[in-house]
This record gives sequence, C-alpha cells and structure tokens, in this order.
Amino acid sequence: MEGLSATDKERFIRQMQVEVREALSRVADAVNGTSDGDWLHASEKPVREVMDELRRKAYEMAMQIKADSKESAFSPSEGRSGPSFVSSGPQGQP
Repeated sequence: MEGLSATDKERFIRQMQVEVREALSRVADAVNGTSDGDWLHASEKPVREVMDELRRKAYEMAMQIKADSKESAFSPSEGRSGPSFVSSGPQGQP
C-alpha cells in the first residue's frame, strides 16, 4: 500500500499546524493554570487529554487525506474490458 504523496504530505502538515499550535497553547494553559507545588499532578491529566485529542485528529486527518487522494485517482470506467454485463429478464431476455 502506498503512503501519502509529497503533495498530500505537505497538505497534511499545513492543515495540522493550526491543530498543533492550538494543542500546545492548551498544554501551556494547563501547566500555567496550576498552583505552585501541585503543577505536576494537576496538569498531567489535562495535558494527556489534549495530546490524545491531537494524536486522534492527526491520524484521522492523515487517513482522510489518503482516502481523498485515492478516490480522486480512481476512475470507475478505467480498466474495464470485456463484454458489458446487462441484467437479464425472466427468460434470459435483456
């Protein structure tokens, strides 16, 4: 199975840059929003959730771009050869 083309890879990176910046901002907010002495424990779960969401979005977007690329390259009539198939009537009549 082929991977993302160079163009698709650049498209993926461009689209994910917004998501990455937003996730990093949310990580910083989670760490900054904790009180002194409790920052490690208080920020761990929110940071993990942000990063899990980013991972999910990245994977879904990569799969969607790949699927879109494969669909656009597919031609339903391309490669057809041989006789056309027509459904027949009750006694073999088309």
